[in-house]
Amino acid sequence: MEAKQLAPDALFTQYIDVVNRAIAANKDEIPFKQLLSVGEKILGDKRIGVEIYKTDPKYPHDYFTLTYSGKELHATHGKDAPDIGWKVKEEHLQHVVDDPDTFIEHPTKLDLDWLKTRLSSIKS
Repeated sequence: MEAKQLAPDALFTQYIDVVNRAIAANKDEIPFKQLLSVGEKILGDKRIGVEIYKTDPKYPHDYFTLTYSGKELHATHGKDAPDIGWKVKEEHLQHVVDDPDTFIEHPTKLDLDWLKTRLSSIKS
């Protein structure tokens, strides 16, 4: 059965919900414990600009801004002078939303390498 295709804003909101649930469920596990500790210190008041694309990252079709409260990510629709950039394929968001339990139980499948890379570049 094929999953229902969501509008980008609903899709991204649900994706962030899954990420936040995965963070909460795994906050005391490696590597999330370290990632959250570093993220809280480094991200602070920084904004993460998210560009969603279908096939080519050069051509995003929707934008969001993420902030981190120290416990979870918060998303707003649109660009808001981001400090950090992240381009994500819509298909990945849909895959996570279609099977949230897998990603909550196995959060390393969330592909947060973009965040680890950004944190290490800011830290340097």
